[in-house]
Amino acid sequence: MNTVSQTVPPGRISPANLDTAKTFVIRPAVKRVEVLQCQYFIAEIYNRHYGIVFSNDITDLDQRIEPYPDRYVMGLIDGYLVAAAGLYTRRTYVETYGNVNTEDLDQMIAEAGMAGRYSGARRREYTKLVIRKGYGGRGIGKFFHAATHTRSFLEIDAEQTHVLVVCAKQSIYRAMYPEERIRTRVIKPFPHYAVHEQYCSKEDPMDSRLVIPSIDIAPAWYNRELPGEFQLEAIYEDRFLEA
Repeated sequence: MNTVSQTVPPGRISPANLDTAKTFVIRPAVKRVEVLQCQYFIAEIYNRHYGIVFSNDITDLDQRIEPYPDRYVMGLIDGYLVAAAGLYTRRTYVETYGNVNTEDLDQMIAEAGMAGRYSGARRREYTKLVIRKGYGGRGIGKFFHAATHTRSFLEIDAEQTHVLVVCAKQSIYRAMYPEERIRTRVIKPFPHYAVHEQYCSKEDPMDSRLVIPSIDIAPAWYNRELPGEFQLEAIYEDRFLEA
């Protein structure tokens, strides 16, 4: 999961000057125009930072062509998109490119004592988190990441529970997940592809990890409903992270 940011366009209020009484709206992208908005936002940032393009038809990591996510969640201030993330609900990235299979996940699920509730065959992947430049430093990016680890998004359009998988470099896991009270379980190192040369390194490699939502995600996040409106002042002061 690459976490990257974008500059604030001319005419927009700088995040440093935001009125803390404003609300941060987080909701799944439902309308076609919202999906396209998220796709454009994510694609623009990934192309700028990593030279990556996205496709619904052709994917080739060595040619820097990645698959679009299947579902999206968006974060808005005054209707302005400042954060987005995706979810692979069909074929996951770690399955297709990370050599992770159902047996790997089933073994870890059984070791956690959750085989009766979860199956490695029912998996989804949280991916493509992007934050507009300047907003992440105020805590909005970290809050958005945590608040979107809710069943309202992770289980969207699902009739059964799913485990969550994620692929990221190790510094991302250290910086974000423990503080947000989301546990990740290491599955295996992620193979090297040309598409990741500007993202990870030998000193900061990538690996694939498992999250078993009901026991690995803090209830304050997992049980929170979306769509939701959150006061910026509370986010800036980390009051939600203490809940």
